[in-house]
Amino acid sequence: MRSAPAVLRAEPAIALTEDTVRKSFAAHRDRFDRDWPEQQHVDLVLRAQGAFQNDDFAAFREVFEALRTRWQVFRRAAHHWTPEKTYRVLKGLGDVPETEKFAGVTLSRLGDDDLRPLHDLLRKVAPIKTLASGGVSVVAISKFLHFFNPRLFVIVDDAVVWNRVMGHWWLWDSFERQRMAIDAALSPKPTDHYGASCDLGSYLAMLYWCRGLLAASPAVMPAFREHLGAEAQCEVGAAGTFEAVAVEWLLLGLVELPPEGVVQDVPQVRAAQGTAR
Repeated sequence: MRSAPAVLRAEPAIALTEDTVRKSFAAHRDRFDRDWPEQQHVDLVLRAQGAFQNDDFAAFREVFEALRTRWQVFRRAAHHWTPEKTYRVLKGLGDVPETEKFAGVTLSRLGDDDLRPLHDLLRKVAPIKTLASGGVSVVAISKFLHFFNPRLFVIVDDAVVWNRVMGHWWLWDSFERQRMAIDAALSPKPTDHYGASCDLGSYLAMLYWCRGLLAASPAVMPAFREHLGAEAQCEVGAAGTFEAVAVEWLLLGLVELPPEGVVQDVPQVRAAQGTAR
């Protein structure tokens, strides 16, 4: 098996200061917690983890139903796997040498030589949801894999993460360079990424880009664990290792922060204007 070139490590992602990291987690809670409570997200992930660790299909079925209904993971599907097949395939990923690593590895420990096996894993899970066009849904793939291993697999939905968050050029610029490195490592031929949705190659690039973000921003995981206990009202424990949850909340909150120099507190603005006069 040919290893991925070291260029995957050559392009760091953006770096965030500790203050920005903390503000991003707070912004995520302020913006999303009413409709998508952080505590419920963590509780569902823990339930899924217990299902895989304890061979508890009944518990997994509850998670599956939550994803099917509340999370609308099969919306606009022409075909999708049953709970039984989904559980069997996901559980099997942790039972064979080729993919067992990805049942527990974290984003920060994702290696360059994991690229091709990870790509093969994504292709294996891809038929979990088939669209009317015959294409696959990275949204569905990323959601189910997120609950399989919340330390590695970041949820990428089309509307919010892919289009709204990554629609900011200051994020997209470094991500696109990472994606170019991923493309070159997988194939010498040019890769067509045109389209409004995230494709498998782009999702791979997202995982490696998030790895770089964590490496460049060491405050993320300590701040996430603090946020879990103080704000999300969660028992930190195992949840404190969920790097993919941390990155998702971080990015969603990051783009809610106003640009530097923009003051949202109107009385403060008026006071400053009065002082200037």
